[in-house]
Amino acid sequence: MKIELSKKTEEAIGKGLSSGQFSTAEAFLEAAAGDLAERLQPSSTSEMLDERSLFERLSEHGIIGACKGPSDLSTNPEYMDVFGR
Repeated sequence: MKIELSKKTEEAIGKGLSSGQFSTAEAFLEAAAGDLAERLQPSSTSEMLDERSLFERLSEHGIIGACKGPSDLSTNPEYMDVFGR
């Protein structure tokens, strides 16, 4: 695979090689990619789970109240007369 590197990336690779920490540019890039992959992982289970309610998440996107229809479906027993038939 062949990729173009920015001057900043080339300089960072050069510093890594000259410091003796990395023997090849590939080793430097593999280490950098590994570090990035670790940083992109959630650090805890709570970060993986969205603790907001469904109502809160839908409200955030403007979905709650976006449809027209009867406003009292949950409280008007007449709507439940045919439920389950």
